[in-house]
Amino acid sequence: MKLSEDRRQTLLLMCTGALSGAVVLDESILGVALPRIEEDLGLSFLTSHWILNAYFLTLTCFVAVGGKSVDMFGLRQLLIFGGAVFTAASLIAGFADSGALLIAMRILQGIGGALLFAIAQTGANLSLTPERRGRGIAIYGTVVGILMVLGPVLSGLLTHYLSWRWVFWADIPIILLVAAAMILLWKPKGDAPKSTVIDWGGMFLLLFGLFGVVFAFLQGTSLGWTNNIILFSGMAGAGALYLFDYYERRHAHPLLDVRLLRRYTFILPMGIYFLAQYALIGYLAFFPMFLQTEMGYSARDSGLSMIPVILPFVLLGIPAGHLADRFGSRKVVACGTGLSVIGTGGLILVLSTQNHLLITALIMVWCSGAVFTLAPARRIAVAATPRNKMGQATGTMLTLRLLGTTIGVTGSSVALNASGYPAVFVLIGLVLVIAFVITLLFLQEPRISGSTKNA
Repeated sequence: MKLSEDRRQTLLLMCTGALSGAVVLDESILGVALPRIEEDLGLSFLTSHWILNAYFLTLTCFVAVGGKSVDMFGLRQLLIFGGAVFTAASLIAGFADSGALLIAMRILQGIGGALLFAIAQTGANLSLTPERRGRGIAIYGTVVGILMVLGPVLSGLLTHYLSWRWVFWADIPIILLVAAAMILLWKPKGDAPKSTVIDWGGMFLLLFGLFGVVFAFLQGTSLGWTNNIILFSGMAGAGALYLFDYYERRHAHPLLDVRLLRRYTFILPMGIYFLAQYALIGYLAFFPMFLQTEMGYSARDSGLSMIPVILPFVLLGIPAGHLADRFGSRKVVACGTGLSVIGTGGLILVLSTQNHLLITALIMVWCSGAVFTLAPARRIAVAATPRNKMGQATGTMLTLRLLGTTIGVTGSSVALNASGYPAVFVLIGLVLVIAFVITLLFLQEPRISGSTKNA
């Protein structure tokens, strides 16, 4: 049966969303299962901490390299390689009998995941037409969001009824099925790789810089923010990133087109996306913990309690895209950040009551705001990107997203250690207020130019 172009594009967007979703699933799925892993393998707190952090760190550091690799080698070749690395690492991780092997496999998962993440988002961006960009990004974002928030639910159920080992195997069938479908559905449109020049200097500076900064954020809470290792790591990483910016602006074939970061039409929506991602991971990581430690829920019940969070992604994702196409992304993002501020503010006020029904209702208000923020903000950034730079821009977008995730986990951990769960949500609320103010005062509606009209 021959597919119409519209049907093929819709299926491709769903596949790219599922591919990204499988990668972000590994961000959110492990938290609920980690206490059982720690108990079964006799791991120390530091070792179990790094089973989580190794994936975040590697994914963040390599995703920009993945974006450039898409421009160089093409989607199909990189999809096969990245999928093989990710599935092999996931399979071995499920059989691991030591913390060291788990950490090693999480590093490999991060490398493979970085390639798959870049492939998925670049493929989605390249398949979109300007007049349907909002709808397309909404389809992609809806699938990603559903899989991401399903992480704690699946983790609780798999750990309770089967074994924590199934947590690592859960995304293997998704990767295999989606990769096969994407290979069949993808039709290159003049975006085949034109150059195989590898920017080794830029790659080294970016990886060294991101490693230093992300390591400092991840370990600052355990070693102390004034620890010499943390100070050196953070300053060395920041210095390397400064040199990376200087080096890339003078390189004929840069790893990242850093000039994009000087475009307000690109960096402002991605800044809002970064802040919204901070809030999203804060909720997904720390609300289940709140239910277990403060309200006495089991791992299974805390996971099941996250199901209402999925509903806004299912019900509102595609309508949010239609609204962005019809009324403009800026108005939709303003509504989204405003809703998120209202939901978080209400949650802060009622958290001490431990009224689960009321708390869940307010989190659904926040989550609805997140749906109206994430995809429309990304739509503005995509509209500002030339088609031939889409892979590099995707690497930049994903790096900012993952930095938002990493800093969200770290900032929330610091707030939790300092003042408890109310402080976690107060900090999230402040972040969302900043996003709301930026949207109202500075965000501009994208204009379709000749460089992007075929994107």
